[in-house]
Amino acid sequence: MKRREFMETAAALALGVAWSAALSPAQAGETAFGVIDAGTGEETAMLADHLFQAFPKPASLQVIGKAYRRERADSASSCWRCMPDAFEGFLRHLDLSKADLQSMTAATLRTHIDSRTARDFAEGKIITVEGWLLGETEARLCEVAALHRA
Repeated sequence: MKRREFMETAAALALGVAWSAALSPAQAGETAFGVIDAGTGEETAMLADHLFQAFPKPASLQVIGKAYRRERADSASSCWRCMPDAFEGFLRHLDLSKADLQSMTAATLRTHIDSRTARDFAEGKIITVEGWLLGETEARLCEVAALHRA
């Protein structure tokens, strides 16, 4: 098992139980990113859906993102109005335009994000979330995931 897969699985197990208990039965059965949130704008929501196709366990990203937002003193744990700004900031962080993102395959996008994450660790851009060490790129990705379904 790769480090990333291990982290996603462990985070989902550690944090997901409490989170999933709060979901209604209808929400628990939905696909992870199948709903377009009216407040985020259809284009941003569709691009976020495309982004998250690169990740086999998007629910893990959501759980980590919610924890990340809770731990940050300057933001609430959910804010559907924050999603467009967080998404745009994530694209800027990756040096990608919306058109770049849209044209990338899931594998290419995953490789790009993984290389940015490795660079974060090399540059010391590390964020601690509930004891996990994440690169800034990972933390931003998780935040977007959490906001996408907020």
